[in-house]
Amino acid sequence: MHWHKKLWIYWPQKKLEILEDYIEKTPAGILEMLKIKGLGPKKIITIWKELGIESIGELLYACEENRLINYKGFGAKTQQSIQDALNYYLQNQGSFLYQQVQDIVAQIENALSLQFPKDQHQVSGHYKRQMETLDFLDIVTTTSQSILSDWLESKGFVLDATNDYLSCKGPDQFELRWHMVTESHFFIQDFTLACSPEFWEAWQQLPNFNAQAAFPSESAIFEQVQIPFIPSAQREDPSIIERAKAKELNPTIQSSDIKGIIH
Repeated sequence: MHWHKKLWIYWPQKKLEILEDYIEKTPAGILEMLKIKGLGPKKIITIWKELGIESIGELLYACEENRLINYKGFGAKTQQSIQDALNYYLQNQGSFLYQQVQDIVAQIENALSLQFPKDQHQVSGHYKRQMETLDFLDIVTTTSQSILSDWLESKGFVLDATNDYLSCKGPDQFELRWHMVTESHFFIQDFTLACSPEFWEAWQQLPNFNAQAAFPSESAIFEQVQIPFIPSAQREDPSIIERAKAKELNPTIQSSDIKGIIH
């Protein structure tokens, strides 16, 4: 069994025993160094075998002490670039670009539909808002917390339920936040997560809006207040609500609208 694309979804796969042996004998910190820009296998071997460094933290400390420049292949510029890359990596650990998360989301949705086909699931929050970077994923589900917890624990997750949601992390520290709701509150929970706090605050002030209503769909939330549908990616500035009322929203750009080459 193995992790795929830093996901927390398992499936059987044959192993190459000699490769598994090498990986088992290699410190986890050395394998993590392969993620650092500018560090190839040759430099990592020098760092490990000659400097005796086995972790990202130790390597950063060595850069700060100016120790790398004493070894072949490490000049002052190389050392500085590695130090910069290490700082960037540590600051952004657990964060992903929106594009990087798309495959993760597709596989999570697929796993949930296979494991819990009778329940409703929606990856919401910052992902649905199409934010450029994501530190976590919000997932709205009608699966009960006990059943979901058992499933996640069977996959090796350590769970944290101290907040209003169930939290768990994978090996890359990317967090999943599970919001368990009843069917009647599924769409309003998704809606509140898939808009900015400012947008949500303004929405609650609209005449005839009732957050306790049992909405049968996302579009029903807009129908209740008689406002045209606003895509989640546009639910940021509250002023867009007035534009939607006046039917002044421009249609969102689709892939089919793109002509020519975009770099």
